[in-house]
Amino acid sequence: MKEKEKRGVRIKIISANFKKGWIKIRISSLDDLWVLSQIITENTIISGKTTRRISLTEKESAKKTVFLKIRVEKIEFHKYSDNLRVGGRIIEAPEQVELHSYHTFNLNPGTIIKLEKEFSKWEIKRLKNAEKHSVKPTLMVGVVSQGECELALIKEYGLEFIGGLKKNLPGKKDENYEKAREQFYRETVKELERIGKEKGLKMILIGGNSIIMDIFKKYLPKNTIIKTCVISGDGRTGIHEIMKKGFIERYAKNLRFAKEARLVEDLLEGIRKDERVAYGIKEVEEKINMKNIRTLLVSDAYLQESRQEGKYEELNELMQKAEKCGGNIEIISTEHEEGKKLDALGGIAALLRY
Repeated sequence: MKEKEKRGVRIKIISANFKKGWIKIRISSLDDLWVLSQIITENTIISGKTTRRISLTEKESAKKTVFLKIRVEKIEFHKYSDNLRVGGRIIEAPEQVELHSYHTFNLNPGTIIKLEKEFSKWEIKRLKNAEKHSVKPTLMVGVVSQGECELALIKEYGLEFIGGLKKNLPGKKDENYEKAREQFYRETVKELERIGKEKGLKMILIGGNSIIMDIFKKYLPKNTIIKTCVISGDGRTGIHEIMKKGFIERYAKNLRFAKEARLVEDLLEGIRKDERVAYGIKEVEEKINMKNIRTLLVSDAYLQESRQEGKYEELNELMQKAEKCGGNIEIISTEHEEGKKLDALGGIAALLRY
C-alpha cells in the first residue's frame, strides 16, 4: 500500500467494472460519505464486512464480524458524526444469519464496500473525481476586518466554519490605535501559520477591503502559504464572496466546492440578464427535450427529496437524457450559500447552449 493511502489521503477505487455494474472502494473521509450519499440509491446492492449480533445458542448471542450483502431500502447521511447509514434486506449471508432480515451498514472512514447498480455517467464521473481529490482539507479561507478574522476550512461538500480571531481595538482617534492594529495583524499572521502547519494546509486565502489588505500584506513573511484578495464583505458574507467570485480557483482549479459556487453564480447572472438559463423542473425538462442543455445543475437536497417522494427514477431518466444530448451534470451541495440559492429556485436549473 502506498504511503498516502495509509494516511487516508483520498478515496480508493480498489476495482471496478462499470459496464457490468459494480465498484469496490475504500472510504477515507466525510467527503467520501457525502459523495456516496448522492450515488447509493434504493435497490443498490451493497456488500462487505459488517458487525451483527449472531445467536450462538437459544439463550446466548454475540456481536460478530460477518460478510453480508443487502439490497438498499434506506439511506441516512449524518455529516456531523462521520456516518452514512445504509439499510436494507439481506440477500446473501452466512448460514447463521437469516436471509431477508433487515440490516444496516454503518459506513465510516476505513470501510471497504462493494456497490452493484446501473451507474449513470454523472455517477461514474463523481466517483472518479472523488478519487482524485484530497479528502483532508488542504485549503482555508478567511476574512480580515477591524480586529476580527473569520475562518473556514474548504471541504468537498462545503465550508466548515471554525470560528476566528478577535481583538478589541481602541477607536481610530485613540493614540494607541495604530499600534494595536499592527499587533493584531502580526498575531493573526502568526496564528494562521500555526493553524496551517497543524492542519497540513497547502494554502490560506485571506480577503478584506483594499486598505486592510495593503496593510495586512506588510506582515506576511516570505514563502508563506498565506495569499490575499480584495473583497467588499466582512465575516461570513466576505467568505461567501471569495468563493462565488472564483478567487480560490486561481490556486486550486480542481476544487469541487469553488466550481459549484461559480456555476451557481453563472446561473444567477443569467437570470439577472434573462439569457441562456432555465430553472424549475418544467422549464428544465422543456430545454432538455429541445437538446438545449450545456450544464444541468441539481441540488443534493432536490436529489434526496426525489428519492423520498419516489420520483428518483424520473429525475435520473431526465439527467441521463441531458447527458445523451451532450450536457454536463453537476450535483450541487446545499451546505454552502450558493447551493441553498439553487434549492430556493426549485433545486434544478440549467445553463443553456443558446
